[in-house]
Amino acid sequence: MVASRRFILLMTLFLVFESCGDPKASRDFLPRIYLFGMDSVSFEGKSECYLSYLDEDEDDLRIDKQRIMAKYRGGMSAGFPKHSMTIKLRKAHALAGLKNDRDWILNASYIDKSFMRHKLSFDLFNSFSTDNEAPATAYVEVYMDSNYYGLYVLMERMDASALAVDKQDSTSFIFKGPPIFLRPALLLDSLNLIPFDNQYQKSPRIAERNMHSHLTRARDFIARSSNEEFSSEPGGIQDLFDIKNIIDWHLLLLVTNSEDGLAKNYYVYKKNEGTGIRIAPWDYDHTFGRDGDNEPSWESFIDCHGNFMLKRLLALNPNNYRESLKRRYIELKERGILTSEYINGMIQENYRIIEPCLDRNAAAWPMDAALYYDSLNTTRELELIKKWTVKHMRLVDELMLAN
Repeated sequence: MVASRRFILLMTLFLVFESCGDPKASRDFLPRIYLFGMDSVSFEGKSECYLSYLDEDEDDLRIDKQRIMAKYRGGMSAGFPKHSMTIKLRKAHALAGLKNDRDWILNASYIDKSFMRHKLSFDLFNSFSTDNEAPATAYVEVYMDSNYYGLYVLMERMDASALAVDKQDSTSFIFKGPPIFLRPALLLDSLNLIPFDNQYQKSPRIAERNMHSHLTRARDFIARSSNEEFSSEPGGIQDLFDIKNIIDWHLLLLVTNSEDGLAKNYYVYKKNEGTGIRIAPWDYDHTFGRDGDNEPSWESFIDCHGNFMLKRLLALNPNNYRESLKRRYIELKERGILTSEYINGMIQENYRIIEPCLDRNAAAWPMDAALYYDSLNTTRELELIKKWTVKHMRLVDELMLAN
C-alpha cells in the first residue's frame, strides 16, 4: 500500500509539471463503462446488472458484459437527476489505470460543475505523504443501455484493502463519518453520549466484532477528559490518535475550506494495535468556493475550532501541536505542494483530461438547470476556482505563518 501511494504521489508530481505542456495528453474519449439492465437498480440494495468496459489505450483490459451488482448511492445528492453508483465486479479488475479491485464508486459529480473538488482534495492529501490514505480517482464516461449518461469520477472504495487495515487484528476498525468530534454541549447529557448507529461501522462486520466501544472511548476522551488528561504524555490524545495524520488532515481542511469535513465526510480507522486512530477524507464537494448544494462560498474561511478535538489541540497545545502544524505547513510549501501554483497546475491537468468530454456531458445534463445557483459552465467554474485558490492560499499563509 505504501508503494502504491508513493507511485500515486510521483505520478501526480510528474503530471502537474510535465504533462501540462504536452498536447498529446488529451484524448477524445476517456475509458468507458457501459451498464446494461439498470431498470432494477435502486437506492435500497445491490441489484444484478451487466457491465462492459473499454479503454482504447488498454484493449487487453476490456470487459464484455460481465454480471455485476450495483446500487445508487448518495445522501443529499440522491435528489439530483444524475445518480452516483456503487458497483461490485465479479472479480477484481483494473479500471482507468487504478489498481485491481472488485468494489468501485462511480461519482456523478452532478452538482460540482468542475468535476474536480473531490479529486483535487484527495490527490492533495495523498501528495502530502505516502502514509496518507484518500481515494484514488480517475475520470470515466458512463453509458446506460447504450445511451450516453455522462462524465463520472471513478473512485476506489475506502475498505480494509485501500486503508491498509489488518482485518486479523482484533483492535482494527473502519467507521464512516461517526460523530466523535462534537463539543460537549451537543451530547445528549452528562452521562450518556449519543449512541452509534450500526451504519457507521464498516469493518469488521458488526456480527463478527462490534467495535463501537473503542470509538465511544475515543469520543469520551475528546469531549470529557480534563485538560491535564488530554495533554498528558503518555496517555493523552497523542497516544490515542496518529497526530501526524491529524496534522495533515487539519491542513487539508484549511486549504480546501472544507467546513463539512470538520464533523463528517471522513473515515475513522485503526490499522492495527501498534497504530493510532487515523482519518481518511471522503466527500469533498463542499470545498474550493462552493457548498455541497452548489451555493457559492467564495468569501468564507473555515474555523477549525468547530471540530472539538482540533479546538483542544490548538488551545492546549499538547507536545507543541501548533508549532508542529506550522512546521508541516512550511515543509509542504517548500516542497511546492501547498501553493496556489501547484494546485492550479493540478486543475489545469485535470481539465486537459476532461475537456473533450465536457460538451457531451453538458448536452446530457445542462448546466443552467434549476438546481444550480448560476449558469456557469465547467470552464468558467474552473476560472473562478483558480482565482479563489490564489486568494484563499494567501489567507491560509496569513493564518499559518503569523508570528
